[in-house]
Amino acid sequence: MSFIAIKTPNSKLLDRLITQKIQLQPKLSCICNHQGKVLSRFWVKSDDNYSYLYIDNMQLDALISLIKKYDIHGEIDLTNQYSICPSMIELSPDKNIHQQLIENCIPTITDQIYGKYTPHVLNLSQKAVAFDKGCFIGHEPIARTEFKGKIKKQLSYLKSKTFNEHALEHYFDGQEYHMLILRSLRS
Repeated sequence: MSFIAIKTPNSKLLDRLITQKIQLQPKLSCICNHQGKVLSRFWVKSDDNYSYLYIDNMQLDALISLIKKYDIHGEIDLTNQYSICPSMIELSPDKNIHQQLIENCIPTITDQIYGKYTPHVLNLSQKAVAFDKGCFIGHEPIARTEFKGKIKKQLSYLKSKTFNEHALEHYFDGQEYHMLILRSLRS
């Protein structure tokens, strides 16, 4: 895991980009496109001087380029990058991080998922979206789904001795496959 430190006075733009309130304790958050589809998933927290974005190492460059895309005035300094201990975001350092994310139904935003699904479908709406926060990119379609819409499919966790070819993400612990799959929801 890595994190980016952003000076707090420059956090206003960040606040308009992300789905979660920036608080002292790490909270799961996303950056979405205008259609409300998830582009990045990370944890965010803040103190008096900095806002911190905690993200998987393999997703760090994608998050940086996404923030730069929306930071047209160059307000955010993204040069402060560090490695972290998983316990900083309530994951056990004694267990495989990828397996923990899958078991908690927290997907890694890969090319297979990027820009294709809303937080509701990815099972992130209750964990990573603050509906009382106010505006962020993709807020309107996400709020509309939350308060008026129907969700037709949703990501769920599956543990099995055999691999499911429809898994969006998986981890094999030597005995069982831990997988995230999309399942249809009944009307």
